[in-house]
Amino acid sequence: MMSKFISVAETRFQNTETALKNQQASIQGLENQIGQLAKMISERTLESLPSNTKPNLKEHVKVVTLRSEKAKTRPCETQVVNS
Repeated sequence: MMSKFISVAETRFQNTETALKNQQASIQGLENQIGQLAKMISERTLESLPSNTKPNLKEHVKVVTLRSEKAKTRPCETQVVNS
């Protein structure tokens, strides 16, 4: 009876130890991936445009509503910037 209990406990211990090793390997892989992502993001921000851009005032639209409920819009110039 006691020997059966010990063998079951040893089996559970080995299974737990194996699961722990697998989790440690997974965590290590995730740490590597996070490090690679952080490196990519830090390199990418150096290549991008600054975040404090000036607003384009030409994009604002002026609307006049007449008594007859018809709306007149002022034609605006549109400018397309290719990136």
